[in-house]
Amino acid sequence: MITKEKYDLIVKLLKEGYTNREICKNAKCSPNEITPIRKTVFGENTDTGTEMKGKSICAQVFDLLEKGYSLAQIVIKVDIDPDEAMRIQDKYLIVSKKDRIINLSNDLKDMDQTIEIQEFLKANPKQWNEIKKSRPTYL
Repeated sequence: MITKEKYDLIVKLLKEGYTNREICKNAKCSPNEITPIRKTVFGENTDTGTEMKGKSICAQVFDLLEKGYSLAQIVIKVDIDPDEAMRIQDKYLIVSKKDRIINLSNDLKDMDQTIEIQEFLKANPKQWNEIKKSRPTYL
């Protein structure tokens, strides 16, 4: 049974944006005590689902990006460093966008697609270098 003081401390720390690890350390509690409080306070489902169990951090982030989660939500849900989340997001963009860009670049008749490609590549020069390395020589 959790005391009112501990409950109030956990709520306070949650609202201040502390991670589960930080809350466990400060409130001297387990993550199992935090989860139901988080659900109550924020009305969210913090379960990552059984499909996430046993997956690498990278795979979890890829799955959440596919589902449309924001990077901030992913940092909280997976409980990883924001810089690491951004590195994984860069990998995700390379993997998910590379094939699409290569396919679009094969058919330059569509001006909207051409502009979309140019804007993306201008904003993501690292991805352009990766694409150049992997594209067929006839392009």
